[in-house]
Order: sequence, then structure tokens, then C-alpha cells
Amino acid sequence: MMGRIFKSVLTSTLLLTVVAAGGGFTPHPFNIFSRFQLLPQSPPSSPHPHDLTSRAVAPSPNPPSGWTYIGCYTDSSSGSDSRTLRRYFEDSINLYNGADTNLFDTNSASACIDFCRTRGFNYAGMEYFFQCFCSNHIQSPGARVPDSECTAPCRGNDAEACGGDNRLTIYWNGLPFRYAQPPASLPAGWEYAGCWTNGENSLATLRNGYFLRSSPHNMNAEICIGVCAQRGYKVAGTHEMECFCSNEISSPGRLAILPCVQPCPERREEACGGTMKLSIYRVKAQVCGFSDSRVLCVLCSGDVSCSLFSLWISPVFLSYL
Repeated sequence: MMGRIFKSVLTSTLLLTVVAAGGGFTPHPFNIFSRFQLLPQSPPSSPHPHDLTSRAVAPSPNPPSGWTYIGCYTDSSSGSDSRTLRRYFEDSINLYNGADTNLFDTNSASACIDFCRTRGFNYAGMEYFFQCFCSNHIQSPGARVPDSECTAPCRGNDAEACGGDNRLTIYWNGLPFRYAQPPASLPAGWEYAGCWTNGENSLATLRNGYFLRSSPHNMNAEICIGVCAQRGYKVAGTHEMECFCSNEISSPGRLAILPCVQPCPERREEACGGTMKLSIYRVKAQVCGFSDSRVLCVLCSGDVSCSLFSLWISPVFLSYL
């Protein structure tokens, strides 16, 4: 009995020795050691959805009409004021205008471009699979890099490149940028009074009046002036989707150094205020009439200190008006 056990162990030992030595030995079909094999690990059948290098992706060959791929750009995620396609904000010397969103499972060149186009922006950029950025400028630190650095497949079209980690795939509609402006025409009897600061309290500059936040998001000078005029107010101000009505411009409001450039919700070419700013409109200067030959009532349209006042003048002077 012991002889059989020893013989079996010896046979197994010799088998392992021959295999380890690289000999051409063919094991017996009933030898259990021949049943265990170390196979090389097979590659995954499909790449990890967040793998930035395993897919062959490229910019969209057919972006929406009028839009062109202009390159892969660096980006910075250290803050909204450092983005290559940055959000709207203002500082002492620059005006920036932008928007961003997460399109998650639908992001693609066409989806992001459509998001930016309908909001009046000239640049659309995709980053890290599902992020979409819009702007009218490519800002520092953005710099052109090889297309091979934008390797993240879009969630909505995995054949298209959607940037990468701090990389943007950018498209442009070829149009020069023009900041939003005051409207070219206004309701009869009204005029643009300028871009005014508003302080941290949104009701500070035009107070003691009426306030409206539009719903759905639709606001512009024509709508706001109509709302204010209907309620008897002589001053109207817009800020994004908000409308303010009053009869005076109050302190701390003052004319802003930089213009108002925040686009109105559905009229992107028209400005509706800005960061702590109001686009203000007022009733034009007009002669109110006079109760006798010596009194002329004038609605002042000058600076903020102006108010309704009376001038006592002679009939001789009136004849020259």
C-alpha cells in the first residue's frame, strides 16, 4: 500500500519536474495536473465608459449647418472665472458672456451646439463626456492642443469626441461677436436712460414701485415698459427675466462704467441689465403744461437728481419757446 502511494507521488513529482524544465513530455490524460492551465487574461470586450484612450473618436464630420470644428483646447476647472468658455460675469476691464450645462446621456456635437445656438452664443464646447459650454470668446488659459488630447467619447454619440479631462472640443459658427445692445426701438414716449448699478439689493435702485419676475422666462424692454406704463410708472428697468417699475431712480443707483450686456431671455441681441445692473428706461422729457402764463411744468430727463419742478418765467420768455 505504501509502495503505491510512494509511486504515485514520485510519478507526479517527475511530471511537474519535466513540465517545469520545458520538456516535450505529454501528460497522461488522467493526470490531474494537466487539467489546470494559466491562460493569459483576455482583453475586455468593450472599453470602460470613462476610458479616455480606448475608443477611436473624432470631431463630428457633420456639425449643424454653419458650424465648424476649430480644435481641441485646454481648459481649467479651478473656477468659473478661469474657464476657457466661461460663464457670464464682469470685472473692471472685461465683459464675459457664457453658459454651461450637463447634457449627460445626450451630449454630442449637435446637442451642445443646439443648446448654445438657441441662447445666442457663437462658440460651443464639449468636455469630459457630458459637459457643454457656451461663450462668445475663447479666453485664457485656453490654448489649442493636438486633437489626440480630446479623446472622451460623447455620451450621446460615442463616435464623436467630447473633449477630455480639462480638454474642450470646440465648434464655432463663424460669426463675429457683438455684445447685447439696448433695443433700437421702444414704445412711443419712452427712451433709454442707460445702464445703472443696482447694489446687492435688487430693489434698491428702482424701489417703491412694482416688481415682476416673468414666467416663462420672457422679458425685454417692450414687455417691461408695457407693464410699468399700465400701472402708471414712469421708469422701467430690466434685469435678465426681471422687470422693475418706479417713478424715480434712487441712491445708490448710478450710471455704470461698463455697459449692460446680459442678453434678454428670448431676445439675445437685446441687453437686460447685468451683474448688479439694470437697463433703465424712462418717459421722455415733455412739457406738462402750465396753469397760467407764468408757470411751465417740466418733467426732467437729466440725471438722477432731477424731479418734477416748476419754473416761474415771464410771458415774454414763454413766447420764445
